[in-house]
Amino acid sequence: MKHLLPFPLLSALLAASWLLLAGQISFAHALLAAFLAVSIPLLVAPFLDHLPRVISHVAAMRLILLVTRDIVLANIAVA
Repeated sequence: MKHLLPFPLLSALLAASWLLLAGQISFAHALLAAFLAVSIPLLVAPFLDHLPRVISHVAAMRLILLVTRDIVLANIAVA
């Protein structure tokens, strides 16, 4: 199963995101979501094998908050 879904959480998030973006749940959308949820992680698996470890969780949270703040401020400036 590990070879079919190298990153199960990523697969689940991709399928859910596709179904939410589609706006409706039909057989065709569910089939396409399943195809994307299996194929995209298989294609990106070689790039995600050597992810660096997070050394400082505080620094990572500060970076996430900084990026989120920049995104919100940019959206406000455009609106």
